[in-house]
Amino acid sequence: MASRELETWTIDRGTSPWRDFTRTYEEEQAGREVRAVPFGDPRAVTAGLEVPPDLVLPGRAAPLIAPLIAIDRAARRVVVNADAFGDLARIDATSLRSGETRAIGVVRDAAFLADPRGLVRFLVTAQIVQTYVHVEASVRLLSEHDDGTRYRAALAGVHTYYTNARHDVPYGFVLGLDRREVGLPGCIGDLFIQGAASERA
Repeated sequence: MASRELETWTIDRGTSPWRDFTRTYEEEQAGREVRAVPFGDPRAVTAGLEVPPDLVLPGRAAPLIAPLIAIDRAARRVVVNADAFGDLARIDATSLRSGETRAIGVVRDAAFLADPRGLVRFLVTAQIVQTYVHVEASVRLLSEHDDGTRYRAALAGVHTYYTNARHDVPYGFVLGLDRREVGLPGCIGDLFIQGAASERA
């Protein structure tokens, strides 16, 4: 399946779940790892966790399915649902060299097998994949390939930052999901990101 542009997202610092947790260098470094924790009964509000309302995926609203990400203000961190993911690494897509591959983590939610684009949308809009350095980014989903075992999504972004002037820097990357054999307990797929040649939006 291929298209010039399948979806486009605008990502900015104001909607980042981590926006209040970057006061120090130590906090910024801690935010590069996202712990997976149990969220409890999806029909109840999990004590101490704040769910960003703009990060509930279509078709995944409570009470049927628990949220995927939440803010733990007491611990000054962002966490993901352990039913859906293992611990995840936040990778800066803007700094990857073409062909450089980094592991993101493990997917445990079988729904993503049928909807890997939803997984890509979540990783980008929830800012698990970091798509800007300073202000914001525009990210386009250009194409997808899925052979039933391996899913690949090609994306192109332009991130904006300022010095004495505005700078718009293009970059490219691929998000991949490698499905493991059905029935393997606790894990259904491995997530990775790979740098790609940039393309001007």
